[in-house]
Amino acid sequence: MRGWLDLEPIDIGVYIVSSMIGFIVFMSLRHNLPLAILVSSFLSFHLFLGWLVFTADHETGFSLPIVSTIFTHLACLVIVYLCTAVIRVFSVAGLYFPIYLFPLLRPLRYIIALCIPGIAMFERFWLFSGGKKKKAVPLTAAQVAAAAESAAAAEAATASDYEEWMRYVALQKRPFPKPGGSLKVEYERWLVARAKSRASSATGNPTT
Repeated sequence: MRGWLDLEPIDIGVYIVSSMIGFIVFMSLRHNLPLAILVSSFLSFHLFLGWLVFTADHETGFSLPIVSTIFTHLACLVIVYLCTAVIRVFSVAGLYFPIYLFPLLRPLRYIIALCIPGIAMFERFWLFSGGKKKKAVPLTAAQVAAAAESAAAAEAATASDYEEWMRYVALQKRPFPKPGGSLKVEYERWLVARAKSRASSATGNPTT
């Protein structure tokens, strides 16, 4: 679960702290039970959500449009409210349920209250999952050498090379296009091939 939700040990610590703050607020307002449940639950949820959003990888950006983001947050608030309603029901259950069920219902209230901040983990996952960055793949030695060769060819290119390239581009069929590649990449590949052809001609071994 920790890996799937991308949680760090410090996130779990903040989760516990948020729950403790919610419990302290609940105890300070317990003379008004409905208010105490609502305030403590929404406070602990928003504290943990604020931490998750603040520490998220903002280079990815939100994966949802702003309107969808608002509706997602509202949906999570509805879930939090429904959880508080269940806690209130369990709190007065002793008046309506058999007495032997009360020892079971009492700890359920605290378990649900402890799980409420966890809803923030799912909201953070929905908000940022679509924009996750791909892991950087290290380049091979051949790729590094090819990139260096292309850069050197581009640096040594002259105005006459560019004019020849423009005439070359006018051809209907070119041997250097690469699917998904840009014209700049094709130009660099053409320069590399042109430099190799010149070098081969200089050594008396023209390429075919």
